[in-house]
Amino acid sequence: MIGCWIASEPWTTSRAQADARDEAHRHYEAGVLAFDELRFADSAAEFEQAYALAPAWQVLYNLGTVYAALGRPLQAIDAFGHYLEQADSSIGPERRQQVQAEIAKQRAKTGLLEIRVDATRAAIRVDGRPVGRSPLPEPIRLAAGSHRVDVEREGFRAQTRQAVAVGANQRRVLELSLLPLAQSSAAGFEATPLAAADIPAPPKPDSDPGAVQRIAGFSLGGAGLVGVATGAIVAGLGQGKHNDAVDLAYRGQWPEARSLEAEADRQKTLGFVTLGVGSAFVVAGVILVLLAPDAEPVAPRLRVSGWAATGSAGVVMHRSW
Repeated sequence: MIGCWIASEPWTTSRAQADARDEAHRHYEAGVLAFDELRFADSAAEFEQAYALAPAWQVLYNLGTVYAALGRPLQAIDAFGHYLEQADSSIGPERRQQVQAEIAKQRAKTGLLEIRVDATRAAIRVDGRPVGRSPLPEPIRLAAGSHRVDVEREGFRAQTRQAVAVGANQRRVLELSLLPLAQSSAAGFEATPLAAADIPAPPKPDSDPGAVQRIAGFSLGGAGLVGVATGAIVAGLGQGKHNDAVDLAYRGQWPEARSLEAEADRQKTLGFVTLGVGSAFVVAGVILVLLAPDAEPVAPRLRVSGWAATGSAGVVMHRSW
């Protein structure tokens, strides 16, 4: 019985590996389909499942491409970097230079945040993710945008900073002070119960006549931003198909080139139309917010600052397993 068990073990192992590879291939194909349908979050989930079941280096390139489309530059950099390491000599110099250029493009969408805390051994979290204890050995690389920073240490009052802005290709220094709990209690004044007359009355619902208009403006602007991003992606994919059509024409495959070029024109037209409509929504939303009447008395207003986003065109995905 022992000899029979040992003889059957390699077959069992190879069968399990084959089943895992087949399942990975199904997830891989589902990821390619989701990408073609612009369902980038679903595409990323499928490629992640495929790589977990059968870690093929080709999948890493697709993961990097999807992460870039989702606006996750840090994950894209990580995926492209592992792709170059694992592919090694399996890819040519031209492809390696292309991926390195894409890594540089994604890195340009990130910035550095240096967090300085006046207490040692304080636990630091950024966007809910632990990044270490103070003092941190080096700045943290983050995607450009707004982030939340939490700092905690036993015996001290916790510090939270919302909306810490990190600019692309910029370095920001954030300095935080932790106040000991005993000191923070002693620094306050003696608490006395408030009489009913001392409690401020809640604001009336109609005390801010511009609230509805501002909400409508922000909603319209948010929808416009989604339209702008979607239009840019669709137009970029159309440009990629145009490049493929040019390659087919160079190879003399004229019918296929004309068909692909017609599809590329339709996709680019749809992308530019969506981009234009989204831009109009953004402008309309900004106008609504700026023209909204102030409450009495005037309450602090949110500042709407300009922004710009760039996208890459011609994303190409691996189709072979």
